[in-house]
Amino acid sequence: MAVVGASGSGKSSIVRAGLVPALRGGETLTDGSAPPKGSQRWPIHIITPGGHPLESLAVSLSREEESVTAAAKLIDDLMQEARSLHLYARRQVQKSKTGRLLLVVDQFEELFTLCRDEREREAFIANLVHAAWVEAGGPTVVVMALRAGCGGR
Repeated sequence: MAVVGASGSGKSSIVRAGLVPALRGGETLTDGSAPPKGSQRWPIHIITPGGHPLESLAVSLSREEESVTAAAKLIDDLMQEARSLHLYARRQVQKSKTGRLLLVVDQFEELFTLCRDEREREAFIANLVHAAWVEAGGPTVVVMALRAGCGGR
């Protein structure tokens, strides 16, 4: 899912102060619908890509690991194999029995404005696409907040 809008329009707020608390709370939404069953227990990772999106992703995913080598190994895996995020999420969800993992990529445009390594950018996108691919039956829900372009700027 993508939340797209002009700079300053509240995209991050909608996701961080709207979507995430709604999933955590498990209460009926304003439109009368209910959030997905079990979403109160989903692990939630909110990242901004920055200049090194794989590092941002790996640090967030491995935040509960005691060793920093876990993040370094995950960065290597993500760079080499487009299925790494999907497989990592599947393992985490099975271990915690939570059903899904939510990955929020806030300021997705940083992938193009700050990341200068085309290989890293491609690996990041490939991992997101594979993890979010419905037919793969994976547990990952990916939400992106993306600033809309401004024509001639």
